Amino acid sequence: MKEWPGFNDNGDLPPGIHRAVLTVVWNDPVRRRFEKEYWMPLERQVQATQREMERLARVISQARRSVK
Repeated sequence: MKEWPGFNDNGDLPPGIHRAVLTVVWNDPVRRRFEKEYWMPLERQVQATQREMERLARVISQARRSVK
């Protein structure tokens, strides 16, 4: 099996390894079904969770201010 070079000290990809958009390298019906059934719902869930965490952070901040 091929050994891939590690990331550099900044966490960047090493020279010669380039980023690729997944749809460019994997663009078939299986990928589209995966995206529709798994990725898109997960993306919506992550966005909703982020909004709720931000709301919770505001509530906690207000609670801390009221205790002081």
